[in-house]
Amino acid sequence: MIESETARTSLIRVVYGLNWLLQEFTSQANADKPAVINLSLGFPSTGVPDIPPSEYRRRLRAMEAVLQTLVQANVLPIVAIGNDGPGRFGYPGGFSDALGVGAVDHNGLVAPFSGSRTSPRTRKPDIYGYGVGIYSSLERDMANRSFYGPLDGTSMAAPFVAGIAALYLCRSPTLSAAALRAMLLANAQTVRSGRRSVQIARYV
Repeated sequence: MIESETARTSLIRVVYGLNWLLQEFTSQANADKPAVINLSLGFPSTGVPDIPPSEYRRRLRAMEAVLQTLVQANVLPIVAIGNDGPGRFGYPGGFSDALGVGAVDHNGLVAPFSGSRTSPRTRKPDIYGYGVGIYSSLERDMANRSFYGPLDGTSMAAPFVAGIAALYLCRSPTLSAAALRAMLLANAQTVRSGRRSVQIARYV
């Protein structure tokens, strides 16, 4: 379970979880198998109240280092960019090595909650997926029965993109993480959304 009682322990658990995935993907039994990671989670770029800024930056750097190592091991992290609207984003989706995913509705319009990052070095999101009114699992009751319903969020859009990435890897298992990223971007559908163009992931 990633979520916990504090942002600090959640950060620690995410890094531990990514380290575990790295060990699994690079083990002898799995080294030649294609892999992709979906991360429908995020931590605010602006920090959180219960962690000092210096510690927060340090823990984010540790997370970024693991993501860089995963990419070097040919595992592409596909990550929700966050739901705080334009100009605001979360990590790890905001890292340059992550494929940051924004959300559009089924008409190709960018959802008003979909985050973004604009800086001289990094522009996010990298790609969009359908993230409005997505039928998804909600929770379970005391009898372990699942409930389903429509949900909105970049956490819905990221698995859409990850699923398409997995299809590409099924067709071409030897693709590197860099080649997979390039293929997703090259084959995305470009549509007009308001005054700008967006790229919606698709499988061709």
